Amino acid sequence: MRTASSSPGRSPPGAVLDDDAGSGALIASAPARIITTASDAHKGRQIPFDDVNAARSYRSRGYKRYGKTKLANILFTVELARRLRSTGVTANCFHPGLVATGWNRNNGPLMSAAMSIARPFSRSPRKGAETLVWLAESPAVSDETGGYFVDKRRTMPSAPAQDADAARRLWELSEAQTRLPPTPESRYAALDLPRRHHGRRRQESSSTSASFSNI
Repeated sequence: MRTASSSPGRSPPGAVLDDDAGSGALIASAPARIITTASDAHKGRQIPFDDVNAARSYRSRGYKRYGKTKLANILFTVELARRLRSTGVTANCFHPGLVATGWNRNNGPLMSAAMSIARPFSRSPRKGAETLVWLAESPAVSDETGGYFVDKRRTMPSAPAQDADAARRLWELSEAQTRLPPTPESRYAALDLPRRHHGRRRQESSSTSASFSNI
């Protein structure tokens, strides 16, 4: 359930690249940006391709599974950026930090108490959103794509989060689970779009951004 709500259920891959779902308009309005909320909780995790529905491995009150879904968010971004290259649409993800919201308070009294203890050391929602807004608006990252950002800096995620083969495999698995038709490999990469999107400073008032978040 965690995988379904935090990864493909949040944004089915085929829907992002389906003209009927609106990405044709997104590409036509380029420069545009897609931003996904990930987390440092991905570190130390692997995608369990042999148990993606957690039929055997759902333990530790779901936190380990949460970390795996955050890894999936990063791999989603990696593959999305690859499929959208040369279109003028960028895809990045970020870690907002521990934010003082209602997150994790519905996972039992123990986790709720732990979040109350951590609250004084947590960021405000405004602080947690800073990198998101910066990725959506700043000219400094207009040409960045496929990146993982922490506090407005591009940072290297874990080695599993850089696995291009795993990113492609997860994308195809997500398409199968959401029963969407697969997107042809070169459908957008082969588009003959003007390359001026990549060579000029973007006017932020005319750019489009989309953010996917589940925290």
